[in-house]
Amino acid sequence: MVGLCHGYSHVYSIAKKLGIEKENLTFQMSGPNHFLWLNKGHSKDKDFLGLLDQRLAQECLKDEDRPFGKIHEDFYRRHGVIGIGDTLNWTGACWPWFYHADNETEMEFNDYIPMDGWNGYFNFVEKAAADIIALAKDPNRSVKNFFGDIGADDLIVPLVESLACNTPRMMFVNMLNKGGLVPGMPEDFGIEIQALCQRDEIRPIQADPLPKAMVAYILRDRVAPVEMELEALRTGKMNYLEELVLMDKWAVSIKQVRGFIKEILDLPYHGEMKAYFNQ
Repeated sequence: MVGLCHGYSHVYSIAKKLGIEKENLTFQMSGPNHFLWLNKGHSKDKDFLGLLDQRLAQECLKDEDRPFGKIHEDFYRRHGVIGIGDTLNWTGACWPWFYHADNETEMEFNDYIPMDGWNGYFNFVEKAAADIIALAKDPNRSVKNFFGDIGADDLIVPLVESLACNTPRMMFVNMLNKGGLVPGMPEDFGIEIQALCQRDEIRPIQADPLPKAMVAYILRDRVAPVEMELEALRTGKMNYLEELVLMDKWAVSIKQVRGFIKEILDLPYHGEMKAYFNQ
């Protein structure tokens, strides 16, 4: 079983900014889903990161010529890897927190306000659902005309074709880290990695190690909270639920955390969860 996320295709928009056609680009990236890092790439005989460095070295670089946003640029300059897709974005829970520490920092590094992004997304989803319901009720409307052309970088149909029709493709999939495919991460944790997909086979490709700083961030900010969350679910102990929330940067006291959890559990549709953690 594998999961699919189209966030990997963010690399193509970066390449386009550098004048690279996607057909000429090969690259490697790995990490948990929504925490994906590109650390190697080539365009024909040229190093992708070398081309990126040349662009970033230009003086007075115009915004329209920048390959990515200020957060991505700052993080790349400090660590030498590129956050792909939801990584380093408001869609990935605005990680890391220090780019959103206060209004001054927000204005320095961000071209948007994260809350505006979320509200815009929720409004889009609500409108899309209403439009689809209206479409389904009108037999005179064309589904094809409504949806138009679908983005070619989505993976569902190509994966089905590869498995059913033996059409080999290199694709990015989510799967367990069995065999240490991403070095430094637990084997029972979900990762996003490149794999050869063909008849009845999805064969993951061993990734090169990420910088130790990235592995440390993964273990602290992705693996540790999931382990605590699973332990809370397994045991039903309230204190583990409290410890989970206390891991968040914005948690400042046990009193605050307990009030936060109580507020969530008291919601009318969380009765089952409230009973489970109060047994």
